[in-house]
Parts: sequence; C-alpha cells; structure tokens
Amino acid sequence: MTGAFAEGARHYLSLSGQYWEEVADLPAAQLSGYALTLPTGQDSTGGGAADEAFMIEAYDDSLHHWWSGALDAHSVDNLAPAVPAPFTGQYTPSATYLQWNPNTESDLAGYRVYRGSSMGFVPSAANRIATPTSPNWTDPGGVPYVYKLSAVDIHGNESGFAIVVPTGALGVDGSPQSLAFALASTNPSHGDVTLRLALPAAAHVRVAIYDAAGREVRSLADRDQPAGTLALAWGGEDEAGGLAPSGLYFARLVTAGRTLTVRLALAR
Repeated sequence: MTGAFAEGARHYLSLSGQYWEEVADLPAAQLSGYALTLPTGQDSTGGGAADEAFMIEAYDDSLHHWWSGALDAHSVDNLAPAVPAPFTGQYTPSATYLQWNPNTESDLAGYRVYRGSSMGFVPSAANRIATPTSPNWTDPGGVPYVYKLSAVDIHGNESGFAIVVPTGALGVDGSPQSLAFALASTNPSHGDVTLRLALPAAAHVRVAIYDAAGREVRSLADRDQPAGTLALAWGGEDEAGGLAPSGLYFARLVTAGRTLTVRLALAR
C-alpha cells in the first residue's frame, strides 16, 4: 500500500509497510545527475555511526511515481570543540608550566600544544610539541616561548587557538626577563641541532660546539646581539665543513660575564 499524508508542516509517505519523511524537494531538469546535502536526525559518535535510510521518489506531471531502493547513510562529524580557556602559563629558567580548563565535549580526544618565537607564528605539525589529554603541560625548553593551544575531537576536528605568553617570560619592553640557553631540537639528534638563547639585554654573544674532550668543533656565533631570542642551527659539521662523528658534544654560550652549557648527542 502506498500513500502520502501530512502532519503539520511535515510530509510523509507510506510505501510497502515502511514510513518515510520528506526531507528535500528538487525539481527535475533533465540532468545526468543530481546532488543534495541533507540533514540527519542524529549525529554519529565515537560509539558508532548513526545510520539512517534514504530513498528517492521521482514523479512526472501526469502523477506517475517511481521509487528508488533504500540507501543507508550517516552524518560526518565536522564540528570542532571549543577553544580551550582560560589558557595560562608560568615561565621559569628551567621549565614553563601551562594550564587551562578542561573542555566538556563528550567526543574530546585531547589537546595540541604549539610553540613559537612570536605572537604571529602559525601552528603546524613542525612546531607542535605535545598532545596531552589532561588540561596542563610542562615544557622543559628552558627559554621563553609563545604558546598556542587547541582542542581536538576523536574525528580529528581541531578548534581554534588560544595563545599565551607565559608570566615571567618577557619584560614590559618585550625582551626576555632572564638569560637562558637550551636545546630546541630532539636529543640525541640524527640531523640538524637547534639551539635557542634568550638575552634580557644587548650583549656580545659567543656560541660554540665542543666535543667530549673539550676541543672546539664549530663556532656558531661570535657577535654583538640585541635583546631578544635567537635560534642557532648546527648541521653537525666541523670548522672544515666535514661531518662530526656520532658522540657526545657540548654547546657553550659565553655572554655578559656568564657561561651556560648545553649537553647534546649526535647519532648518525
């Protein structure tokens, strides 16, 4: 038995013992194909897809009707979590402590923490440093950074970004509040090594790499440097341009009457 009926503003069809609700009406135009984006009655979740059946009814101006078979389909989650807030941070010379309130979305998977050297840095996989599931993270970087934070759900939807310059990281003029020198790449390194230093005031800076016996391998900087942060890269070469062997090395910063040393390893 086939029949159409309405309840209020909704239109329904009874067909072979099944009831169908009309969700869209599209005029025919003798095209080779048609496409529609249709609403679904419920969202898919991590527990499974919320399948619903869809069917197409076609008819002509003489009231002849044709019905397609049924097709099961389900919604795709494209709704990102809310931006985590409030996002706060506290910088110390040994570590930076980041904290935020937990998100409340039922399909939340966790968070992504990104680290950059300016407010305008663009979050990417290259500067993502952590994917915590709890609303806090400790960065042992040892030098001041700017951080951006997002929330991500189980379907990979990522929120917008919260941003923080941790308390104690920068003075009122935007310069670092304390001298710091740290490794900003993986250790041991299989390629380039990145070192990062923070200068609270302009000073002459000398940075060099030494081997385990204390011999200088490569000079990276020997110049006057304005206040701020600076990244220095070492590709593992010696002064002659050859590749230094695998092993233990030390990066040494000498500036303003102080010497700071960072231990690192090459693994080729």
